[in-house]
Amino acid sequence: MHDPRSASVPGPPVDDAAVPTRTRGRIAAVAIALIAAGMIWPWILAERDAFSQKSYDHDRFHLPLVRSFAAQWPAVDLSDYDSATGPGYHLVLATAAQVLGDGETMLQMLGSIFAIGLLATVAWRLARWRGSELEGLLLALPLAASPYLLGNAIWLMTDNLSLWLLAVPILGASLLPATPSRLGRWGVAAAAACFVRQINLWVLAPIAIATWFATWTTTRRPGVGDRSRNASWSNSPEAGAEEGVPIPEPPDGRPGPVLLAATIACL
Repeated sequence: MHDPRSASVPGPPVDDAAVPTRTRGRIAAVAIALIAAGMIWPWILAERDAFSQKSYDHDRFHLPLVRSFAAQWPAVDLSDYDSATGPGYHLVLATAAQVLGDGETMLQMLGSIFAIGLLATVAWRLARWRGSELEGLLLALPLAASPYLLGNAIWLMTDNLSLWLLAVPILGASLLPATPSRLGRWGVAAAAACFVRQINLWVLAPIAIATWFATWTTTRRPGVGDRSRNASWSNSPEAGAEEGVPIPEPPDGRPGPVLLAATIACL
């Protein structure tokens, strides 16, 4: 006889929102990395002269300098070298060349990792921000299709490593509350970005703005509802503090999408 208790009981429906945002970020990062590799690596392996201005700088400045640093390693002379940028990019590739060799194609493949890492970081952070791996991927795709990024990924150029390092403080300061540990990480990334390209000193501005937002504290009287919060926007900060209503501020001390849009526009 059939025992109804033995029948399988269907489990609860899977809630799409229950997927951790961290997992969504990883899915978006892997997807954009695969797309980027498929776009960049065939150009490198085909050895085609795409983006001629980039290839000129590659041949004239960056490839010879990487090989020169690799030959001098580990006692690299940074007092006088043939490049207008910082030595960070060339030192990274020169270090890798000690293990993998300084063949041109190998160095180009290594250099392309900076572009892929940049895209993966952007997609990962935006997917976590939006709560959707698809949205994170779609938001990163225009950057992946940029001729500026592609040209710098195919040839040895300092830009993509620079932008990858900049993405850490820019996205972090735009989308996350500024905490002491995060400010420390953003500062390290900003310093490394300046070591690659000195002009990246400007990134201190969004970090400073994020720090300022983080110091904007909120006071709230227990039981005060949204009506009081809305009313506080018409009061002065001093009056709001005296009455125990909140002083206007972004959620969680985050500068938010406005700062993100502004910094991208600067780029």
